[in-house]
Amino acid sequence: LSILQAFRLISFLGFPLTALGVYLFGWTSQKSQTQGLIAAVLFLLAPVTWTWAYDWGFFSQQVAMIFLPLALLAFVLTMRGQLARPKKSNRRLWLAALIALTALASISHMMIGAAVAAGASLYVVAATAMAPRGSRKVILREGAKTILLLGIVVGLVLVAYLVPFYAYGRNANREGLNDLPPHLFHRLAVLEFFGIRSIDLTQILTRMQFPLPVTVFAIVGAIYSIFRRKQDPRVHEAAIWALG
Repeated sequence: LSILQAFRLISFLGFPLTALGVYLFGWTSQKSQTQGLIAAVLFLLAPVTWTWAYDWGFFSQQVAMIFLPLALLAFVLTMRGQLARPKKSNRRLWLAALIALTALASISHMMIGAAVAAGASLYVVAATAMAPRGSRKVILREGAKTILLLGIVVGLVLVAYLVPFYAYGRNANREGLNDLPPHLFHRLAVLEFFGIRSIDLTQILTRMQFPLPVTVFAIVGAIYSIFRRKQDPRVHEAAIWALG
């Protein structure tokens, strides 16, 4: 394959591979293949899924997205191994996978690495809220320890990459060409994002939209799931993940 052909192939494979990861993650976390399949299909149907790569050309972010659901899957399995009594022996294997996948995601795109940390934190909060009172401290403690260990190890691994990168950045910017004046920074387009105001084609961030009705239904669904969690805890957990 030529470089151009390889670029096109990786660009395309990023979508089905990420959808496969979403399916495996939804299947494992919710213990339901149906929910995993629905999540994967909705991921492929979401316009923003294709916008990042094909409209804006965020190639590195699309590649990093492949590792996001897999890293969250490894985190879920690590937590289950930590909380099992006695602790499962494979928890160390899943922890190593979590660290490796998070490092790969962060090297590909730092925002996706941050998304792994945010997703893991969201999972701990949801699991703590759904757990019986006697188990909440254990879940919160084990989750915090896992996230802290993940941050320390991945941070040390990334030092070898980030330190030379920032050193090069300072040298490359010795003329100050990358120091943009305030009026050139993109503003945070909250109203445009929720579809309340028309998009501004001159601002890249205003071209991202998450319709207000979808947001409202997501919040209402999450609140409703709180009252349904005793009948089916997976409903509440699914709502928390969807909102996140």
